[in-house]
Parts: sequence; C-alpha cells; structure tokens
Amino acid sequence: MDIAQKSLVVPEEIKAYLEDIVVQAKIPVQDEASREQVIQDLFLRLDKYIAIKLAEHLTEDQAKQFVAMQQEGKPQEEVDAFITTNIPNADQMFANIFVDFRDFYLSGQSVLQQTGAGENPK
Repeated sequence: MDIAQKSLVVPEEIKAYLEDIVVQAKIPVQDEASREQVIQDLFLRLDKYIAIKLAEHLTEDQAKQFVAMQQEGKPQEEVDAFITTNIPNADQMFANIFVDFRDFYLSGQSVLQQTGAGENPK
C-alpha cells in the first residue's frame, strides 16, 4: 500500500455503505487493520467507478472542466453545484451508481467464491 492510500479519509456515510458491502460479500477480515484496508480499497474502486459514470453524463467540455476542478482542489460544495447544474437528475444518477457498484462488486465476489478463486491455501 502506498502512502496516499494510508491517508484516505472515507466519509462516514460512504464508509457505512462500503462496510455493508464487505458484510454482504462475506469478505473475511482478520482484524481492524485488515477491515480498514478492504474499506480503503473499495473506496478507491468506488471513486473510479463514480468518475467513469460521471464522464458518461458530461459533454467533453464539461468533463474537462470537472477534471480541472478536481485538480485545483475546489471545495466539495462547488463540485456538487457543478454536477447538479450540468447533470439532470444527478441525485437519481448517484443512487443508480451506488446500486450498480454494489451489485457489480457482489456479483464478482460471488463468482470468486463459487470458483474458489482468491482463497488462501491452508
């Protein structure tokens, strides 16, 4: 794990959502540090998934503007305003993104469990 991952701050409501996914996926975690690492990894995946889905709803110019806002470290309120201004039904879009991410992740975990892939040999 690199230093950037160690310092990630996962918002509490997102953390609760990700913890629920960990439980639903039956991901074995041995201790608090392992659980936290799984949450951090899921958060990074979710962040990338959200970025991809946002890009699908923005024009090329809007996407460039959005990336610039992220790189400049604009306040979250400003980013949120940009999204709601440029994406009709942004709240519903985000609700769909979170459901789709959960379903996609859980279906992948189910396949891994059925095939035995990813299990630690004893």
